[in-house]
Amino acid sequence: MFPSIDLFGIVSIHTFGLCMSIAMLLFFTGLYYHTSRSGMNRNIFKELLSYTIAIFFFGRLFYIITEWVNLKFMFQDVSTWEFIKNFFLMQNYNLSLMGGGIGFFLVFWWKSHIYGLHRVHIHKYLDIIVLSFMTASIIGYVGSLLGGQIYGTPTSLPIGIIYTHPDVPYTQPVFPLPVFYAIIMTLASVILFQLHHKYKVDGFAGYVGMIIFGGMLFLGEFMNGSEDIFKSIIFINLNQIGAIVIAYFGIKGFMELIKI
Repeated sequence: MFPSIDLFGIVSIHTFGLCMSIAMLLFFTGLYYHTSRSGMNRNIFKELLSYTIAIFFFGRLFYIITEWVNLKFMFQDVSTWEFIKNFFLMQNYNLSLMGGGIGFFLVFWWKSHIYGLHRVHIHKYLDIIVLSFMTASIIGYVGSLLGGQIYGTPTSLPIGIIYTHPDVPYTQPVFPLPVFYAIIMTLASVILFQLHHKYKVDGFAGYVGMIIFGGMLFLGEFMNGSEDIFKSIIFINLNQIGAIVIAYFGIKGFMELIKI
């Protein structure tokens, strides 16, 4: 794959970092655009710095927790400065999806209280958040394919791909898991956008999107070729734990929506 791009032999750009930056920009642009178009309070997404810091901090924190067996040497018996540097100035450009999601929703919960959002308003914001995330995640999965941050288990299928990046432990073809995720997110985004604009039921796209994403992630992660500390103990990884929670609240919210 192409973990980095060299420009004229002067600057090396990491494809995963580039795609994640584009995905973040697309995500927040979608949030700001759709709230403005819908006449909602767009100020809740205006201060991007707080969201960015929270997403990065919790994304990095949860990644270190899941990979503690491999990363603990970076934080044991080191000075405070070395600890901080190893936490923030990462060399592997990996973040936890679930950790980043927790960071985002903590800031959103905080701002929803500041601006006094009621439950009925939360439904509208949930639609926008889920649809914007699903669209932006497509770029993120492309980046994880190019950089080797997400890779599948070895496969004999003709769609298998070979990574030459040293961070990927397999030399044989592996299942193109990020491609699978990107295709599902593309189809789901198109369908849910159409249904959202056609029926205009607040909360429908958000809750159904949560169910689709949670189901996709839970099943797809069984084909993930990497290990984390949770998978070694309870046989499912952090993403699958988060997927269960996401799908649960998606189903719960959808059932409540039907009763309204």
